[in-house]
Amino acid sequence: MAHPKTTYMGFYFWWWLGVTALFLLGSFGVFAGGAVGAGFIGLLCTGFSALYVRYLFRGGRFRMIFIIF
Repeated sequence: MAHPKTTYMGFYFWWWLGVTALFLLGSFGVFAGGAVGAGFIGLLCTGFSALYVRYLFRGGRFRMIFIIF
């Protein structure tokens, strides 16, 4: 029996997984610096990014990428 392909482990998944990890590390760093409000905004961004990674992991078709220089 063939298993259905339900996950997309392509570039977008790994990109957003890295972005989520950077958001998390950055928000912890901001908390350590004493800026609690900015830390909570970072955690909010981490949560939204993690939800999008979950969407991609489950086979989501809408893919986006932002590159900021």
